[in-house]
Amino acid sequence: MQMVSVNAIEAVLSETIPVDELFSKIDSKTKFDDYLVENFHMLTPEEVPLGQAWKWKRKPRLDLVEETRKGYTIPLLDSLKRLLANDQIRYCVEIPRHNGDVMKTVLDGAYYRTHPFFGTNINSLGIILYYDELEIVNPLGSYTGTHKLGMFYWCLANIYPELRSSFNAVNLLAIAKYPDIKKIGISKILERFVEEINVLQTEGVSVIVNGVRKTYKGSYL
Repeated sequence: MQMVSVNAIEAVLSETIPVDELFSKIDSKTKFDDYLVENFHMLTPEEVPLGQAWKWKRKPRLDLVEETRKGYTIPLLDSLKRLLANDQIRYCVEIPRHNGDVMKTVLDGAYYRTHPFFGTNINSLGIILYYDELEIVNPLGSYTGTHKLGMFYWCLANIYPELRSSFNAVNLLAIAKYPDIKKIGISKILERFVEEINVLQTEGVSVIVNGVRKTYKGSYL
């Protein structure tokens, strides 16, 4: 076996690259996003038109204009593929813990055990959906008002409880402005989610593990 020499390591550590050249090829947000997608397989959010609404526009003159309300969603199936590429996640799915009559997780409940889909598909994926609201504000701006957002999250119920309670196990699904959600509803922002759940139930999601294709089916809890 060929070992790396100390001189080679010292040469790498001593090499300096000017800061202006280090990121010279990533000089815009678009290029930076492309770099993350290509090298780190980042999932980019997809724009979702929620509906039309009227809004007062002040410049160049005060006028009432119609604009499209938008939200953003991250594909569930693509997120699942990346999650199931993790050996520890697949271990939780394929070797579930059976707690008998003790309720330690949602998978121990009667709803999961008697559900038409989960009852006939052993070790299937259980998707838990969450909704939360938050307010953001620019502390450096002259405008002191807040902007309320509606946030949709999901997590995999198959992950062991002590691991699922971590923030790392929570995945962002969709985001939209709260006033738009309140006025238009959640059907548009969750339309893609419902479609992907149907695909997950019928076709499942596949990942390649050591050259072998594994397919997992699942549904919404």
